[in-house]
Amino acid sequence: MNKKVKIGIIVGVLLLVGGGGAACVAGMANNIAAVENMADSHATETVEKKDVSNYVSASGTVQGINSVKIAPPANSKVLELNTELGSAVKKDELLCVFDDSDLQSEYDNLKKKYKLSEDQTDNTHEKNERALTTAKEDKDIAVKNAQDALNKARDERNIAVNDAADVLNKAKKERDKAYNEFDDKVKKYNDKVKTRNRAYDNMMEAEYEDKEQFYQKYTSLDAELEVEEKELDAQKAALAPLDDAVNAAQKAYDSAVRQADQLVTDAKKAYDAAVRQADQAVQAVQDVIDAEKFTVDDTVKEQIKELKEKIADCQVKAPIDGVVTALGIAEGGLPEGTSILTIEDTETLKINVDIKEKDIMNIHEGMKAEITATALPDKTFSGTVSRVVLVPTVTPGAEGGTSSNYTAEVTIDDKDSGLLLGMNAKVKIVLSEKKDTIAVPMDAIVEDENGNFVVFIADGTSPDASKCTAKAAKVRKELETDYYVAVSSDELKESDVIILDAEGLKDGDSVNISTEAFDFGGDDK
Repeated sequence: MNKKVKIGIIVGVLLLVGGGGAACVAGMANNIAAVENMADSHATETVEKKDVSNYVSASGTVQGINSVKIAPPANSKVLELNTELGSAVKKDELLCVFDDSDLQSEYDNLKKKYKLSEDQTDNTHEKNERALTTAKEDKDIAVKNAQDALNKARDERNIAVNDAADVLNKAKKERDKAYNEFDDKVKKYNDKVKTRNRAYDNMMEAEYEDKEQFYQKYTSLDAELEVEEKELDAQKAALAPLDDAVNAAQKAYDSAVRQADQLVTDAKKAYDAAVRQADQAVQAVQDVIDAEKFTVDDTVKEQIKELKEKIADCQVKAPIDGVVTALGIAEGGLPEGTSILTIEDTETLKINVDIKEKDIMNIHEGMKAEITATALPDKTFSGTVSRVVLVPTVTPGAEGGTSSNYTAEVTIDDKDSGLLLGMNAKVKIVLSEKKDTIAVPMDAIVEDENGNFVVFIADGTSPDASKCTAKAAKVRKELETDYYVAVSSDELKESDVIILDAEGLKDGDSVNISTEAFDFGGDDK
């Protein structure tokens, strides 16, 4: 304890005496000397392991994790109200019933109107379906007739082409036969010419008495060749008409093919045209049927659907389990405002808290929190930061200024906490912590001449524990809080007594320590 502080205590005590009257003077006089002796004394504390933490403090009110506001389903009277403020409700429980008679009447009229429109639509659709069936049947007939005509044209083409091919093949056969016979005769003629020429050569080379013999053979062969040459000329002259006959047959064949192919082409075009026209006729009716869905007026249908939903909504049921925390309707009355009641889910509770700008960057989802409530002062509840809103809320400040706060949502971990909606609660969001660690008061730590952090152990205390020797023990700061500092040390242990207000102490100093409390007059009654 600082000397000035201690003297201040004495002065304060004197002021109290002055205010308390002369009766206190006698009671205090016996302690003045002791107080003066304390002016140079230091308080001490026994080292213990503690849980220490840094935290951000905030406050808020207990809310349900999920809150649902129910809008009025209709601007009509409340016929039945089955709940009240503070009631616990279950999901799908009937809460209230609104008068739906006007909606029901409107719904019935629209239903009749829609039924009449449906009947007319069904009648038109049946007609169109019949027309579609007829068009498809007509298509089948037209396509079949066109297919028959095409098949007939193909058959006639094959007959005409085959006939022309037969004539052409016959002409070629006769021509080829004549050419083959002519070629054979030419070959024989050439062979005989060679024989005659050899006979001539033999005649010229023979002796006189043999010349006559070769001469007779030569003249005989020459006479035969003369006859055969005339026959060859006649036979050759007969080949030209055969060539002309083949050419004529070829032209006739080509013409027959062209004409027959044209007939088939015309029949195919007629078939394609018949199919196309039949498809167009079918498609035209199909288009009419397809267009029906676009011509149907769905406005009435949508109105009926909306009215049905509104009628169902007149039976107001709880959307979630929870507690009714706001009720804005009464049985027999009309709804006011945009909400008839609010239900909050109490299965899991939360607290929305304001976070100062200087602290918001240190707050993250998942951080642990300690929660206390004014209504339950002896209990501490655990919580978790479930949401951090990084958009500030600007509120009017003094003298026309503004202030900005951020918000965070802390979910209460305890399901059966006993907390009620609307209770005021204080929240400590733990930024950092160390469990079961040696911790000493901040004013017990000083820095020595070597830059080391030390605390002073009260060593060698006398039996009355009023004096000790300050023994320096090095420590390492692990976590600093507003008062306690978590430390680690090889020289400090549990149950050691350390000296507080250690500023100015040195290792080995003799130190007075305070060991008694004083009664500054009067009793506790």
